Amino acid sequence: MRLDLGFDVLIGQRIRLAEVDAPPLKEDGGEEAFVYVRDQMAKSKKIVIRTSKEDLHGRFVGHVFYSLDERMEWGRVYRDGKWLNQELLDRGLARVY
Repeated sequence: MRLDLGFDVLIGQRIRLAEVDAPPLKEDGGEEAFVYVRDQMAKSKKIVIRTSKEDLHGRFVGHVFYSLDERMEWGRVYRDGKWLNQELLDRGLARVY
């Protein structure tokens, strides 16, 4: 992801979705999970990521919340927006990790 830290500071950072285990890209279901995440993030107007730690590979482990409504306030995205981690589980694109 490309993260906006404010004050015109942008960084690229890999995120591992917390508590979610999706299949690798080249295995059955991997491409479907990848396409779902890519498409949802491309459509999102606001994204909030809650992280707590880094994994062994230097990726932040986090929960991703997003809104397709650009008018939604940032605080509401976290409370009332879509929760990407749970959507993957609900759609059968991943399992609990």
